[in-house]
Amino acid sequence: METYWGIALEDYENAIFAKDASKNKMAVFYFQQFAEKGAKALLEKIDPEHTFLKSHRVENILAAYDKNHRCGELSDKARYLTSFYFDTRYPGDNYVAVIDDIQMECALRYANALKEYFENELEKLEKSIVRKINGLEGLR
Repeated sequence: METYWGIALEDYENAIFAKDASKNKMAVFYFQQFAEKGAKALLEKIDPEHTFLKSHRVENILAAYDKNHRCGELSDKARYLTSFYFDTRYPGDNYVAVIDDIQMECALRYANALKEYFENELEKLEKSIVRKINGLEGLR
């Protein structure tokens, strides 16, 4: 079974591939998808039953997950990436036909910051789960 983190990493790789091919619009879309799936990977570790998982936006997940960043940079970075979802994929009021190199570099920096954060938090959660399991085994 695929995990949200596995899908997030695929989206990140697709974004890098698109960026390297100078397909900035597709790259920022994939960075947004990476951010969303990465945030959901955190919830997947906390809530294996996936309660409410599909209805949350990435910036809200990060704000709720890490209160130290509620008004800060992680949720702002996620919000920036989230803005590309509809704006690059669906014609309408805010449709963006071209993503310039400055926007691309900003999206890359933000995705990399989120990637580092996700990796660290997922590692902490995994260690916590292993400690709990090891502690329960001692009760036998």
